[in-house]
Amino acid sequence: MTEKGKSLEIRAECDYYHVKIMLETHGAVCVGKESKKEDINIPPGYLNIEREIYELRDKSLKFQINKVKGIGSFVEITPFSTENGEGKNFMKKCSTYLSLFGISEDNLTSQSYADIYQNSLKAH
Repeated sequence: MTEKGKSLEIRAECDYYHVKIMLETHGAVCVGKESKKEDINIPPGYLNIEREIYELRDKSLKFQINKVKGIGSFVEITPFSTENGEGKNFMKKCSTYLSLFGISEDNLTSQSYADIYQNSLKAH
């Protein structure tokens, strides 16, 4: 879990299609898709990221499912707001969804995609 601005964020390695199916099956709505290049300081100089953004109908959580070329798939979970005590239930809700997605605590990471990519190069 990391602080991202004023909101909380959980990032975990995942099975992209399983997470997508579970979100759609449990009533989450896809609100956007994008492809982008994230600049990094090592060759090739950027990472290609394909992203789908989902929201729960009650607007309590937002999910970004990312396919990052060269390192894998990840889900990022953020609350819509931490005001009025909404952040207090964040970890409980995340735990429920991580279990639904089949993601264990071993798959959680606080590293950036650039750091994960750099570490994967060192491992080879």
